[in-house]
Amino acid sequence: MQAEGKILKGPHEDLETYLFAIEQLRENIRFFSSNKSFKSSDGVLNHANGLLNKAISKLEEEFKQLLSSYRSVWYS
Repeated sequence: MQAEGKILKGPHEDLETYLFAIEQLRENIRFFSSNKSFKSSDGVLNHANGLLNKAISKLEEEFKQLLSSYRSVWYS
């Protein structure tokens, strides 16, 4: 999964590409959720949902870091 590498890398370098990778991941989740007939769908869904959780955590971390850096600019 090409999106996985981008997600694990984090959003810091290229947010637009990162968000696109998350959208690709969400499309994969929707596909495998609606096509449970595939033998590997449960494993893929578990992996993809775990990856989505990591992606959300990385976005939260990036947001907190940005807030912190802007806060230090405003209150300096």
